[in-house]
Amino acid sequence: MSIATNGFVLAMSHRYLLAICICALSVVFHKWAPFLGALGIAMVVVTNIEFSLVRNGGLVSPRPSKTDLLVFLLGCLAMVAIKVIGVFGLFTLDLPMIGEFKHYLIGQDQYESLERVNGLTKAALLAVLVIVSEVVLGATEDANLNKARSLRRKVLMFILPLAAYPEIFSRVLVVYWVSELIFIVSAFATTQTRIRLSAALIFCSYGVAPNALNVIIGPVSIFSF
Repeated sequence: MSIATNGFVLAMSHRYLLAICICALSVVFHKWAPFLGALGIAMVVVTNIEFSLVRNGGLVSPRPSKTDLLVFLLGCLAMVAIKVIGVFGLFTLDLPMIGEFKHYLIGQDQYESLERVNGLTKAALLAVLVIVSEVVLGATEDANLNKARSLRRKVLMFILPLAAYPEIFSRVLVVYWVSELIFIVSAFATTQTRIRLSAALIFCSYGVAPNALNVIIGPVSIFSF
């Protein structure tokens, strides 16, 4: 995750070549890493292009922008493409990561258990957290923070449709966590209390997330709610 974070930050600074090199080298640590890194860098590029075209310092509206909706549409197309691969059994195509989908689509039932939160629930909880944190944050003219804020939103918009495939969603969720980490660091770097409160809310929310409770007090925690 630290390598992915470095790659994202470099890409946000327009140092794309170095970001791509780090993304390529990450295959040493995990076979999904280059794919997830490429996805993250693509979201950063879209964010950078969007901010280069605005004149108001990148002020982020509470409502999704046209670019956000376009990214969401791309996420829906990715969901449909994965479904097509599963329906027609195109797992033998000589394309990166295609063969991996067979394991996560056909055998995804073996990962289900009572103490695990399903993909749709995770997506809903993340969406609620983003909405609440955006309300607390409000409007700001800090360009760097707004860029991190916009990146987090775009990554979430892209991966939300993938919640239909819980195991794939759990893996691409790493990209969202990196974007959210960048947002939290950017928020705490400011001097405005409201912005820091928004970041603190996100940070504390993960401490009481179902998966965190499972780790801290065991799977029995799921029955306590």
